[in-house]
Amino acid sequence: MAWCSHQSGDFPGWNEWFRAAGVTATASRTQRQYSLYSLALDRAIAGQGVMLATYPVVADRLASGVLVRPLGDEYTLSSSFAYDLLLPASGIAPPAVQRFVDWLVAEAQSFRQQMS
Repeated sequence: MAWCSHQSGDFPGWNEWFRAAGVTATASRTQRQYSLYSLALDRAIAGQGVMLATYPVVADRLASGVLVRPLGDEYTLSSSFAYDLLLPASGIAPPAVQRFVDWLVAEAQSFRQQMS
């Protein structure tokens, strides 16, 4: 299964996954395509297909056993998508913003440790 974003930028898809896994796809694969990520995810949870998923979005479903990674951590794709944290040019943030930044950095570090 695949989902198709109408936003700018290309999300890694099955072709990229096959290349990363060292598989040469010679035949056209029939796949369902959904316009919403959640629809593809619902179909995968219902056992009606396999999908490429973004780990942070499905981490809780993996932890609960609702979804599984059939190949474990093998053949994961890197993504060029990232978020930037922007602060005032002075670099000084109000205390509430600084607490949020500190929390966000701690969460990112925790996530990075879970992934390794």
